[in-house]
Amino acid sequence: MIAKYEAVDPPLISPTVEVSLETSDETNLSLKLSPGEEVSGSLEIEGHPTPAVLAQKRMVRLEALDRIVGAPENSGKVSLNGTFQIAPVYPCKSRLRVNPLPENAFLKSVRLDGSEIADGLVDLSRGVAGSNLKILIGLNGGQVEGTVAIAPGSKASGAIVILAATPDDIGRNINVGVEVGKKYRFTGLRPGKYRLIVTNSDRGLEEENIRAMFSKAPEIEVHEGDCIIKDVTIPVEESPHAKP
Repeated sequence: MIAKYEAVDPPLISPTVEVSLETSDETNLSLKLSPGEEVSGSLEIEGHPTPAVLAQKRMVRLEALDRIVGAPENSGKVSLNGTFQIAPVYPCKSRLRVNPLPENAFLKSVRLDGSEIADGLVDLSRGVAGSNLKILIGLNGGQVEGTVAIAPGSKASGAIVILAATPDDIGRNINVGVEVGKKYRFTGLRPGKYRLIVTNSDRGLEEENIRAMFSKAPEIEVHEGDCIIKDVTIPVEESPHAKP
């Protein structure tokens, strides 16, 4: 449950409260409305970036994952000394984005109040309270690329190629449309394990069906600086003419 009041700017939103109704009623629920708070932080680019990379204007954005919250997606400009402020930020889980990034760059490390967090997922659901982010950008991300082929008997004209670390990345993370015979390419990959999913582009990006394909998709482990060649084939069962 949440409470939200939008007649003011910025809106007032309460933290999300989970309620479990099993053997008794909940009669003492408290939802505290808040105008949001500020998150500050710093961004560093490792190694020896060129003057052009250092001079590029960047934004740090927090994108709320919990759609029920309806919190605005806010961002902060990175100053020349690498610091930034984002406000208002509401208690929720968000995905951190930095744009633009240099070619093949990736989020190498993100620390929230001194603790390392995984995959840029910032959990402020218990409160913002002047939290601080420390972001390190790596310049030698991994790459995965290959050619899209068509299986005999398939009528597909192209593919959607998806690279996802978890099922929750489907629809949010890395996907690209590619014609048969053409090449796909993913760059700026953070080291880790990914699933490479291929589906018929004629069917569109059907998230529910693609999520079901995640566990059966081949796993690829990417290290920093890797360039992995992986040709893919659109499976026959993904054809719109295939039997359901």
